[in-house]
Amino acid sequence: MRAYIKYCGGCNETFSRPAAAARIKQAFNDRIEFVRHDSPLPCEIGVLIEGCAVSCVDRQLLEPCEKLVEICADSDVEIAISELDSFLNNREKG
Repeated sequence: MRAYIKYCGGCNETFSRPAAAARIKQAFNDRIEFVRHDSPLPCEIGVLIEGCAVSCVDRQLLEPCEKLVEICADSDVEIAISELDSFLNNREKG
């Protein structure tokens, strides 16, 4: 399973986006291969890490994926981890 991580521009950051990415990666380091959002490799999962609630990332530029999670606040990280865990469990069940 592969996932890309896309960051916003960071103009109005209210939490540490790199720290959020590190927490996601740590939670799934044995189940998901993380790549840059512009990787030529196809990804089943997209992770948008946006520094504030404006949520300004242009989704039209993103590659399609089966599951997209958005993190706009530090409290969203645990929600995203739960959503990704459920997605992976459902995929593994077939």
